[in-house]
Amino acid sequence: MKKIGFSLIFLCFLVFSNLFSEKYIRSGATGLNDGSNWYNAYSNIPESLERGETYYIADGYYPGPHYFDDIENGSQWILFKKATKLFHGTSSGWNDSYGEDQAILNNIQISRDYYEIDGVEGGGDPNWIDNFGIKIEYISGYTYPLNEKLVALVGPSDFALNQPQNLNFKHIDFKHGGIGLDINGDIIYTYPPNSFSEGVKNVYIGHSYLHDCARNQILTFLSENWTVEYSFFARNFSSSERHSEGWQDFGGQNMTIRNNIWEDITGTSFIALKKNFGYEQSNFMIYGNVFIYTELYDGQLGGQGVVGDTDEVDAVTKDIYIFNNTIYNVFGWNAGFSFTGGTNEDIHAFNNLFVDNPSSIRVDQSSVISDYNFYYHNYTYSSEHSSGLNDKILDSNPLEDPSNFIFNLSEEIGPGISIDQFIVENPLLATFFSDDSYLYDMHNTKRGDGLFWDPGALEYISFSSLDKPFKPSGIKVRN
Repeated sequence: MKKIGFSLIFLCFLVFSNLFSEKYIRSGATGLNDGSNWYNAYSNIPESLERGETYYIADGYYPGPHYFDDIENGSQWILFKKATKLFHGTSSGWNDSYGEDQAILNNIQISRDYYEIDGVEGGGDPNWIDNFGIKIEYISGYTYPLNEKLVALVGPSDFALNQPQNLNFKHIDFKHGGIGLDINGDIIYTYPPNSFSEGVKNVYIGHSYLHDCARNQILTFLSENWTVEYSFFARNFSSSERHSEGWQDFGGQNMTIRNNIWEDITGTSFIALKKNFGYEQSNFMIYGNVFIYTELYDGQLGGQGVVGDTDEVDAVTKDIYIFNNTIYNVFGWNAGFSFTGGTNEDIHAFNNLFVDNPSSIRVDQSSVISDYNFYYHNYTYSSEHSSGLNDKILDSNPLEDPSNFIFNLSEEIGPGISIDQFIVENPLLATFFSDDSYLYDMHNTKRGDGLFWDPGALEYISFSSLDKPFKPSGIKVRN
């Protein structure tokens, strides 16, 4: 019995030692370079990482390339955390100046499972575009693997096989080289899997800033179980040679895109569900987002709208839920939702708010089940719009001050349809709403707490009681 008890105690010691083991990375460190404390910290991210470790990283520049390809050990994670004044692991060798700024990398390629990169600070409400602990930035003159991809998620030997799973990205400024570069400059890129493999699964991106790229902010192939939330997408480039969107997806399954801001995104759509390879796409939850064009934008949106598909006849798109989004000042061919190709099943659009869009708004009645959408001062309201029995054309601007980037509702303008009522009317769809995150907007205001469930990205709350108005700094909307 004593031997068994000792063995159990020793096993617990090994487990918890591994769970809480820490190493340290600091640019300019001149000690033993073994990561044991801040004085002896690694001076760059080591080529080989240990499973079960937490790597605290200090301010500074850490040139790559960085290949994260460490063999898995069960479900043990490798964690990267930005060191801050308050949270930095050991105090041995620590100086508060190590946690005052950013850790900057120029690219990463991930080929194995269970990695988390956490900048700890920045992003989301109210610091949507600044104060990030970690920045992954395009550096001119550096030779990037995989044709200028900032973050590449690929298989370890054959890029198409054994693609990574279980990846988290938090509080990160992803900055590509700008919209003028003549490159396939995606920010987060997955490689097309072959018929014997699966795509990248179980990915979380939150409280981050993905901006200024020459193609797509995100490009995914046969990926599953992604959640992207509380993040800011801004500025990309599209041409006939490089068709682009904010998120271009081929064959995605179980994707949640919620409570984000999408600014000045060009291409076919802000979010394009592409059918070019004949893959089935299903179960997309797209809600709580603000889609906008600013006075700085000189392009236009393509014909498939804010969320749309491409017309490949032999592919299926189904179970797509687009609700409680705000679409403001989007100009081009279409500011609506358009699914025109292949087979489309159970595509729902409701509780969306369209304001001051100088373009047509098409919500295709043949493929999109649409109702409870609200409109104010758009270019057209005709048969191209959805014609739900509960759609409403508003008499006055419902937004607090959109010209100054404040998108709070000035008053309650519903009723929209609550999710509970939506499920009552569509009982077979209840399984898609098992997670109650849809109840909260990007300010963490609970929907339906007022007189009724409001349309748009932000639930009404009296401005006097709103601590953090929705207004990222340094941005002005086109008048």
